[in-house]
This record gives sequence, structure tokens and C-alpha cells, in this order.
Amino acid sequence: MPQPSPILNLPKTRTERWDILSDFIAEWYHPVRPGDGYTRAEMQQCAARLGTPLPVALCEWYEMAGRRDDIWSEQDRLLSPEELYCEDGVLHFCIENQGVTRWGVRTDDLSQEDAPVVVQNEREEWVVQSNQFSEFVLHLACFVVQFGGGTAQIHGCAQPSCVERIVNGLPRLGFPEFVWTRSRFFGFRDVIVSIDGTDHVTATGCHTESLDPFRDLIGEEDFEILHERDG
Repeated sequence: MPQPSPILNLPKTRTERWDILSDFIAEWYHPVRPGDGYTRAEMQQCAARLGTPLPVALCEWYEMAGRRDDIWSEQDRLLSPEELYCEDGVLHFCIENQGVTRWGVRTDDLSQEDAPVVVQNEREEWVVQSNQFSEFVLHLACFVVQFGGGTAQIHGCAQPSCVERIVNGLPRLGFPEFVWTRSRFFGFRDVIVSIDGTDHVTATGCHTESLDPFRDLIGEEDFEILHERDG
């Protein structure tokens, strides 16, 4: 029986969320080690260069695992403290791999400890992705597992009947829609299933056997496998 995901319902405190993130990284990659994050001095220098405070949650994330490019920069790019910049009233911290969109925090919100994260949508409007920064980091962690290595994966195109079975057959993780790709996330502790706005589906598992609950839901007639690999 698959174990439930720890992020079906997000805990309310940042400390609890960072504990979940640490466990998540250990299970899907390798444990956080000394040197995986930036130093407090580096974050203070960044704030001094920008002439503005940085959200506490952003600093905590960067100091914990901000250097882990194997997580945050396999697809899109997490900016280093030296690269953070303010533009259009937003502090930019992450850029989509082709530069088409970016994620940031409005400069008016930088004094908040766990500030909201905004993203540019398809109309290049800044809209809220997550109400709290620590929520966004966990959301991002679920999104980027599909681009990492060492995991089992099935990627394909689902017809509406198959999408309905997946949505009804798997628990939905505790996040809103991922604005940029219009993705929804489902799964268990060791498998994450992403359904984007075009009904392309990616199931990523810690191990090949982790994909079994997903395999049970897809059918040959209404799901076309475009890519598959063992973990």
C-alpha cells in the first residue's frame, strides 16, 4: 500500500515545512549536506547590494539548499545571491529555462517573513503563485522532480477519460495550480504525477515499483506513452 504524501496538507509553520523539504530532498536526491546552501553573510551581502531586506523564508531556503543545482536548476534556473535583481517592482529569484517567465517577490512585500511569490503568466502579468514563500518552495520541489535524474518515469499524453481516472484515482497534493504550466500534482510519498494544461502527464517515482499505482490507472486506448525509463 503506497504511503501518503507528507504534502497532502501543508503544515502551517515554516519550520515544519523546511523539515518536510529536508526529508523530501533526502528521499528523492541525497540528504542536505554542509555546503549545500549559501552562508548568512552571503545573504546579508545580497540584501546590502540590493538596498532592501530579503524575506526570512527566502534566506532560510538559500542557506539550507540554495546551491543544490541538481534540484533547482535542472530545468529552470535558481539565481545565486549575486544574481538576484529587482525589476518592475519585483525581486527576481528564478528564471524559466528559455527566459519566457520568471518568479519573484514584489518589492512591497520584501519585509514579510514568508512573503507571497508571484509569477508572470502567459500575458506577462504578475500574478500570485503562492501566498507564502515556504509553500512555493515545496510546490517547486514537486514540479522539478520530473526533470531530475535517477528516477523512474512515464511521460505521455492522456485523453480526457484517462485524465479523469488519474484525477479520481490519486490523492491531489496540497497546492493550487502551477500557473506557468497550468499543472496539477497528485500522488503518494514516492510518486508524483503532474498533469499540465495540455493533458500531458508525467509520473515520476523514486523507484520503478513506485509507478505501479499510476500504471493501474492508464490504459492503452487513452494514454500514449511518449517516454519511459526505469529508476
